[in-house]
Amino acid sequence: MNRILIFSHYNSYNELSAHVLYTLEKMKPLFKKIIFVSNSFLNDNNKDKIETFCDKILIRENTGYDFAAWKHAIYEEGWEILGKFDSLTLMNDTCFGPLFDMRIIYNKMESGTTDFWGLTNHPKMKLVLSEKEAMIDEHIQSYFMSFKSSIVISSIFKNFWESIIDKNEVSFVIINYESQLTGILSKAGFKYNVLLDSVKENSSSYKLSTFTNTYKLVQIGIPFVKVKSFLFSKNPIFLKKVISQYSNYNIELIDNYFNENFTPNVSVGISNKTFICGLNKTTNYKFSLKVAIHFHVFYIDIFEIYISFLIDNSINFDLFITTDTEVKKNQIIELFEIKSKSHLLKEILVFENRGRDVLPWLQIADKLNTYDLVAHFHTKKTITADEWIGASWMKEIVDSLLHPMSDIIQLFEDEKKLGIVIPDIPVFYKKIYGVDMWNKTKILFNELWIRMNCNKKINLKEISTPIMPYGTMFWYRPAALNPLFNLKLSQVDFPLEPLSNDGSIAHAIESILVYVAWDQGYNFKVVINNDYVLTGFDNTMYAELIAEKNQLFRSITWRTGRLFTWIPGKIIKLLKK
Repeated sequence: MNRILIFSHYNSYNELSAHVLYTLEKMKPLFKKIIFVSNSFLNDNNKDKIETFCDKILIRENTGYDFAAWKHAIYEEGWEILGKFDSLTLMNDTCFGPLFDMRIIYNKMESGTTDFWGLTNHPKMKLVLSEKEAMIDEHIQSYFMSFKSSIVISSIFKNFWESIIDKNEVSFVIINYESQLTGILSKAGFKYNVLLDSVKENSSSYKLSTFTNTYKLVQIGIPFVKVKSFLFSKNPIFLKKVISQYSNYNIELIDNYFNENFTPNVSVGISNKTFICGLNKTTNYKFSLKVAIHFHVFYIDIFEIYISFLIDNSINFDLFITTDTEVKKNQIIELFEIKSKSHLLKEILVFENRGRDVLPWLQIADKLNTYDLVAHFHTKKTITADEWIGASWMKEIVDSLLHPMSDIIQLFEDEKKLGIVIPDIPVFYKKIYGVDMWNKTKILFNELWIRMNCNKKINLKEISTPIMPYGTMFWYRPAALNPLFNLKLSQVDFPLEPLSNDGSIAHAIESILVYVAWDQGYNFKVVINNDYVLTGFDNTMYAELIAEKNQLFRSITWRTGRLFTWIPGKIIKLLKK
């Protein structure tokens, strides 16, 4: 068949996702000519990639969505040329696929008397979009439509495209263009068909939605999965398993797309970001990465607990230590001298007690940035709450980030786009207290984001809990955090002690690290030591305890004026007169 394809593309960050190239590669053998029309800018490198699979590339302003892009390409090509092809296919890049051989599908759909066809249809129904309500007719869903030349050369078809205007309102495009085209052509006497007639399949309800029942659609053999399916799915990881079960589609294309184009808060639910450490007993590692570890030591007693692991470790790394007094510096040096390990200290520096562990880390960033991989630690202690809280928090972090350092370094060796590894939310905040360390920090987060000239967009109103290294300990590639280092923050940016539990620039930096790495094109992982992996039943138990605590707090405190703190299993009254 002498076919032509017009493929509409858009990326809010002017990037070209790998899944788009895969789609073009698989569709290319079916077409005599492919026109790629983009509503976003393409650099020369991406143009070169597209030219491998396309005959013409058109770049236009981002107006009017896919229908305006298709119109642009149609008029650029011209009706006379388009009429010489047996069929015209219109596609956009809102799907992953094809999952199955498109030759078989084209042969099936083109074998009858059908004049135009698609993959799925949408039933007649009342639709609410952007607070607008409208009754839309049954129609072929526009992510994939194919038209025979008899339609392409018709005045009905030409008049439809002539009516398209560049309006940037998705509801307008759906109501006036997508849902109208099928009816316009049908009334003119043209016959249409779809690979899956969801109207007949769901005479009473729309159960086979391309967004909400993708599991069934893949089983049936629909070759494309909508990107929004993963955003609507309550179990997107299962959806990827289904795709792997029924097709040979590379799931990494899905993960990469969400990692690159959606905030960490979205991608964490679609791509598995969890790395369980403490399972691998292998010690035969060979690392090519040049590694540095920074430890800010404010509490000598805490550092003494963990120094033995640093000293006895067989991994090659350079150790940088910062502290806040000359007395502590000498104490640290003495600890290493006692164990005859002074040679392990690359450098020890003293800074004013300001900015806690964050500012000293930033003050030696130029030294650390000469390494391929860096770890940042400090002596965590909670002095405003029960001692066990800080101790357990520090132990969890060290067990997840320091003890399994071989596993983590190997993870960075294997995954070149991995930019930062953080510990899981500590049990105290995840299971007992609940996380609420964000409201005041959110303003400073946004200010830093603007100052760093980050390219990607974040709607902070949609983020209730930031993905961040609670306790500010993590591993990272310096290149992933360059925008932060380029700010050259100094003492004047950090307030004097004492700091509040929220709302300082140090807290903002803690909360922004994963997002900076994402902006720079890097992925992230959340590492959990095997000893701290809990079940869903644990979640249920703690949820009940928290609910009971909240109810008691509300019903009693307002009457007595007394403050309550929660410990699992019992409540201790702290009289506040």
